[in-house]
Amino acid sequence: MFSTFDVYIAEASDENLERDLLRRFIVTYLTQDELDKLKLILSNLPQLRPFWGKTGYKYITINNIYFLYEVAEDERKVVILGAKFNNKRKTFNFANTLKQQKVMRKWIEDYPKYYPNK
Repeated sequence: MFSTFDVYIAEASDENLERDLLRRFIVTYLTQDELDKLKLILSNLPQLRPFWGKTGYKYITINNIYFLYEVAEDERKVVILGAKFNNKRKTFNFANTLKQQKVMRKWIEDYPKYYPNK
């Protein structure tokens, strides 16, 4: 049997920024079942997911949201770094700058607009 990975969500390193904005986005947009599925996949088989382009990072899609993550094999941990939602560009939002945080806050505020029946 193989050992599992611990799953973490990255936080902004700048003390002037909201530290848990990415976590708030994830909890807002994913149902409990989707959160459980995300954790199950990332804690058991994170290496099987594809790389995002030529980066060293992997990604997974749940509920039409792309999550970029890094696998630290030696530490047996996975860190979710950013999300890509409702944007036509191929860039991820890491909630690590004032502009990125403004956009992510807008995504959280606009949740009812994107998912009116949830």
